[in-house]
Amino acid sequence: MRVMKKIGRYILIACLSAIAVVYLAFYLNFKYYWHDETIIFLHLSGYGKETLVKNLYDGQIKTQQDLHQFQGVNSEKGLTDTLTSLAATSPHQPPAYFTLLWSWSKLFGKSELALRSLSIIIWLGMLLGIYYLSSILFENTRIASIATILMAISPRFINYAVDVWEYGLFAFCTIWSSFLLLKALASQKSVLTWIAYGVILTLGLYTHIFFIFIVLAHLIYFGFNHSTLSRINRNRYFLTLGIAVILYIPWLNRLIQSQSGIYAWAAGGLILPEFFNKWLNNIPGLFYELNLSTGLADTIKYIILVMLLASLYLIIKTRENNKLILLILLVLVPFVPLALYDIIWGAKYSTVGRFYVPTLIGIILLISFGLGRGINATNLGIKSVSYLGLLSFITLGLISKTFPSQESEKYKGYGSEIINTSSEINQAQKPLVMGENWLDILPLSFKLKETTNYLLITDLKDVNNLKQLNDYNVYIIKPSASLKKEIKRANMVLEQTSYPKLWKVLKKGIND
Repeated sequence: MRVMKKIGRYILIACLSAIAVVYLAFYLNFKYYWHDETIIFLHLSGYGKETLVKNLYDGQIKTQQDLHQFQGVNSEKGLTDTLTSLAATSPHQPPAYFTLLWSWSKLFGKSELALRSLSIIIWLGMLLGIYYLSSILFENTRIASIATILMAISPRFINYAVDVWEYGLFAFCTIWSSFLLLKALASQKSVLTWIAYGVILTLGLYTHIFFIFIVLAHLIYFGFNHSTLSRINRNRYFLTLGIAVILYIPWLNRLIQSQSGIYAWAAGGLILPEFFNKWLNNIPGLFYELNLSTGLADTIKYIILVMLLASLYLIIKTRENNKLILLILLVLVPFVPLALYDIIWGAKYSTVGRFYVPTLIGIILLISFGLGRGINATNLGIKSVSYLGLLSFITLGLISKTFPSQESEKYKGYGSEIINTSSEINQAQKPLVMGENWLDILPLSFKLKETTNYLLITDLKDVNNLKQLNDYNVYIIKPSASLKKEIKRANMVLEQTSYPKLWKVLKKGIND
């Protein structure tokens, strides 16, 4: 009977994963790249921003192939060029994910499906890992199943499953390193587990700069349990940690030398109530993405907060399971230093949830623990409320990401959001897309037909031959006020389309 229950749970998780993969494959038809992914692709190409600007802003009309030379693996540059580009311009982005993505693209190509499929595979590894981590943390397979289901339908983690960036791997390393640490400390015959832990620990350090907080959380947890551990496990932990840190030193040294300051978007702090509201607003996105009225959204947000605090209280009361200390550390250690940094030095990093992915994983685990304990309760009222809570989370999550449509997905350029832009441009017989910012143009180019042409400009005067535009159906993405004046001066007539940041050239009477 016990074996059948366990098989049933695995079948349930497998079915959920299979349905999610089918759904994600469907979802990819409507998912636009955005500017962060565009920058990742630029690093992947091995070229720098200066080379891109020099080649694309020369006043000549470009093809899609010309643009995509700077978007992903190509025949002219290798992995060494990608790593050199990262070290020179983005040392805050360690190279593990880029190395993995480069190798994957070399094997399977750089189509959108090929690149996003790597993220989906990592996401499936996250689901498997969250089940094993929950099982060893809570010693309860029902809670582990709840955590896996909530992770599988979480809008935030589904986004990580389709976005081409390192945060899915960040979550993967967080989950598996925590599981392997608990497993290794529980046995004295675990050499292979310690080796696996060391590999994941090193991979995590080379995946995201803030994985250092996971290393710190593990170290604090080890300190809590130091006196109860065998000498051999104490020695193996320090040896594993030491090797991982030594292997990380080369990139850490490069990071220190870069002397990176506060990003422009993160500059300027907030008052404490505003910070608190921003922090709290990151929690509902774990469970749903719906356009609700302000009152209903706030009500749900505070219900989740109450559930979270109740789960934390139950965790603290469960003193016989000291592994739960690690869960509390996963929630607090990645978040608190960022929050304090923002408050003291006037930044806004802690308002962006992806910087403390481990905290968000911990929140899902806490909610799962509270729901599982409630479902197991003998009190009928508590049991009913817990079942209702779980059903509500599942319903909200499924509704949030079910049946995507092209109208519901937005192309996100650099500071602009243009709904369903590609469909109008693709209807044109001979489209040409103009723009001033390559971070606007390049993401959009992946959804446009291959025959589309492009013209990137800083000044209309730089265009070698304005007459060449007469041969095309010309669209302009987010023209600046100065560019609009120059276009008017050149006797080119503009009309705004139904999309706020997309303009179309209706008539061209360019002077000779």
